[in-house]
Parts: sequence; structure tokens; C-alpha cells
Amino acid sequence: MAGRIVRVSGPLVVAEGLDDPIMYGVVKVGTLGLFGEIISLGADTVSIQVYEQTEGVGPGEPVAATGDQLSVELGPGLMSQIYDGIQRPLDVISAGHGSFIARGIEEPAIDYERRWEFTAVAQSGSEVMGGTRLGFVATKPNCSIQPYVPALHALAEFQPREVSVCTYQALSGAGKTLETWPEMEDNIIPFIGGEEDKSIREPLKIWGRIEDGRIVEASSPLISAQCVRVPVSDGHLAAVALNFGRKPEMEVVLERWRSYAGRPQKLNLPSAPEPFLSYFEEEDRPQTRLDRDAGTGMGVTLGRLRPDNLFDFRFVALSHNTVRGAAGGAILTAELLQAEGYFHRG
Repeated sequence: MAGRIVRVSGPLVVAEGLDDPIMYGVVKVGTLGLFGEIISLGADTVSIQVYEQTEGVGPGEPVAATGDQLSVELGPGLMSQIYDGIQRPLDVISAGHGSFIARGIEEPAIDYERRWEFTAVAQSGSEVMGGTRLGFVATKPNCSIQPYVPALHALAEFQPREVSVCTYQALSGAGKTLETWPEMEDNIIPFIGGEEDKSIREPLKIWGRIEDGRIVEASSPLISAQCVRVPVSDGHLAAVALNFGRKPEMEVVLERWRSYAGRPQKLNLPSAPEPFLSYFEEEDRPQTRLDRDAGTGMGVTLGRLRPDNLFDFRFVALSHNTVRGAAGGAILTAELLQAEGYFHRG
């Protein structure tokens, strides 16, 4: 049976009438269903710490116990997500409800619809105990960094030092279309929750190293990022400016891009695009509609390399966010793991 509010004092709510309340139990407070936690049990009442604003909430409104204690969900994808203090995924909320979190909003902490490729390393019949490594889930980088990180990696010998990037990200990156997100018609939103931090940190993880089972991020380059949602169906485009420790000639940059081959290309993996990086000489390319499907959506297209007044060079990069940036990239990762023998290790 639901209880009811007796008194409200800021974030502290006193309620009565809850059946079998438990310490640290999670409750939904008021008609908005605000998130709260029982912090004290009395003879007939409970005291509740509410983790959202209680303005407008008053005596007589319902309080419902969930039967759960305050906890966090663990699972694949956790480390790539950004949460508030009660584990609500901020980028999911931003994409679905706007940049301001209304009270009472709930979204799953873990995306249960997403499927992960689990690679087992323990063998059938193996003896296992606490801490035994059974296998791993290989996660892939965020789709927003797919256009420009390969282009920078191909120039690693010249020591990229400072990078300024602005990504213009398609609606499909939020799982939306113009039909399901009509507010994006003739509109641009200069904010995507969590994306700028990912755009800054994930490249440093990729260029970092593993120590004691943990990723130690690279110390350079210094990256500044802005992420913008644009009314395009598919394709993330990045405008990049950068400085080098050892500035190359422009012709050398182009040669490195055209000749670059990553590990998937060298292993001739089925999903590896050939070429990986393509450069357009035309001033108005790459374009999302024309060029996002390069290499069956797995390639990266580049253009508009030129000197810059503040940086050594600037350029534009494009990749398909729902192919290379999602399922296609996951398939290529699985192919690489297979080629490197991970599927057969005990």
C-alpha cells in the first residue's frame, strides 16, 4: 500500500502509511514520482531523503516503496556513459527529453537493447574461482571520434600537439529521425550531453597504454571539442584544426593519409575498407549525403586541408556513424579479435 506525505522540509520528506518500509529503501515521492531514499524509520513514519527538488510537493501526496535498496547497475557500456548522482544517463535524457532534466524522469541506466559480442577465454570444464577471467566484451570508441582520430593517427610521427574539433552529428546518433524528432526540422542544437567529454578523453585512451589491467591515458595531444546536433539523417562530420610538434609539409600530410593502412587493412579483414582514408581535392567535399557511404560506410573521407592562422593546419573529416560508428565497427572488431587469436585462447 502506498503511503502519504506528512511533512516536507527541503529535501527531507516525512511520510506515513508505508507497508514494511526498509532502511535505505528506494521510494517514489509525490505525484511526480521523485527519487528518494528512506534514511530513518519511526514508529509510524519514515524520513526520506529526496534527490530531486521538492518544490511544489506537499502533504497528502502519495509515496510508493519500490522494494529495492539504493544501488547501481553494472554492465557493458557503463564506462562510456555519463550519469547523474542517481545513475540516470544524461546523454540519453538529453536526446530524448532536452537539455534540462525535468523532475521524475527515468531512463534505464544500461541499454538493454544493445547487444555485445562476448569473447570467452575460459574453456568448458575449466576450474574457476573468484577473480578468474571468463572472457571479455570488446567495446568500440564513440561514433563522434570516428572521423578525425584515424586522420590524426596517420600523422602520429609528426606529434600532434593541440587539436580543436567541432563535430556536426546526425540525428541517428541519438536514435532519432526528423519524423520522431520534429523539433530538429530547420534547427541546430549546440549541445549533446556527454559527447564533448568523450571526444576529449576517448582518443587519449586509444593512444594510451594498459598498466595492471587499466587504461592509462596518453598525455597528448591536448584536445578541445564542441559537439553539435544537426538535421542530417546519417554521417558525423568533424571540422578539425591542429598543431604539430614537428610540422610536416602539406604534401606529406596528404601522402600519409593516402597511404595509411591500419591493422585491419594489413590483415585483409573482410570488413576493412580499402582505402581506409580517402581525400577529396574538391573544395565542397566531403558531404554527408554524397560521401558517408565510402567503403560501404566503413571508410573515412577527408577534405579541405589548408593552413590556418592560429594552427598549423585545418581539415574536414566524415564517417558513417551507424555503420563504422556502430554495427560495422563492432563486426570489424570481432574480425580483428578472430584474426589475432582471441577466440581460441584458454
